[in-house]
Amino acid sequence: MGTWFEATETVNTTLDGVEEKAKDLGHYFQSVVGFMPGISSAVLLEAEATRVKIQTNEGIMIRSNITQHKTPSEFTVDFDEAYQAGSLMMTQSRHTNIFSSTTNGVTHKLIISNVSANGILGWLYRTFGASNIGKAILAATKTHLES
Repeated sequence: MGTWFEATETVNTTLDGVEEKAKDLGHYFQSVVGFMPGISSAVLLEAEATRVKIQTNEGIMIRSNITQHKTPSEFTVDFDEAYQAGSLMMTQSRHTNIFSSTTNGVTHKLIISNVSANGILGWLYRTFGASNIGKAILAATKTHLES
């Protein structure tokens, strides 16, 4: 599957501010996940240079193959995500976060691709969840970066 969700959000910060908040990937991802609707707890279980494991009230999230790249006008964070939500559904996806410097702050472009999810709940997620999930991630990232 190709692109599942793609949209942008303006964030009131600087590119250096984004890079600073993303230096500690464990804290960065834990905080963003903690701002997601329906997540009442997000506990960092493991944090390595290219892999983070988070326990939420819904299940276990593993973000792996994490890369960061910075140019003078852009900062990018890419990763693969595997999320075991309870015993009924496992989702997998690729996330690309592109933060671009603008005169009004930073534009955050989120691209979620290669989404797979099992079972009937997975089909519902793949078919109807893109907009809600994508917008929630954009909003949670904005909240974290502006805090």
